[in-house]
Amino acid sequence: MAPSPSRCYDRDMLLVSRFLPLVSLMALVGCRNIVVEDARPDAGPADTGGEGEGEGEDPCEGQPPAISVRVADADGFVYCDPNTVRLTSGDFAEVAVVVPEDNDGCRHQGGFGRPGSYTVDVTVTGFAPKQATATVPANACGVPITTVLNVTLVP
Repeated sequence: MAPSPSRCYDRDMLLVSRFLPLVSLMALVGCRNIVVEDARPDAGPADTGGEGEGEGEDPCEGQPPAISVRVADADGFVYCDPNTVRLTSGDFAEVAVVVPEDNDGCRHQGGFGRPGSYTVDVTVTGFAPKQATATVPANACGVPITTVLNVTLVP
């Protein structure tokens, strides 16, 4: 003999009422947000092959200049002539290379990859020669932290 439809309905409701709290708890726990890692506003996109915010060059790679010199007269005119700046550090000596600088002419740079104490000689035709000294520190990897010098020429 088959059970009556009302008896089947009662049995189904009994099962639902028994498992409803468990199903509700599972839904509540399953929908909870879990923070696995703190969000960092400077974190770039995950390894997309390009530089993202917070990413950049490795401070232990590359050979940045030890010295970067801006040579200008009292009126602010920047001199970009080659052979203007000579750097000396112990037995090391070189003529700084001229590197273009956006919106400000150029910089004379040298001592690439070489921290240390430097004597900087600046010679521009029509102006008195200038000399300066600078000690260029190194970062934890031994790479120089570029020292910037502003030399103002006087006639």
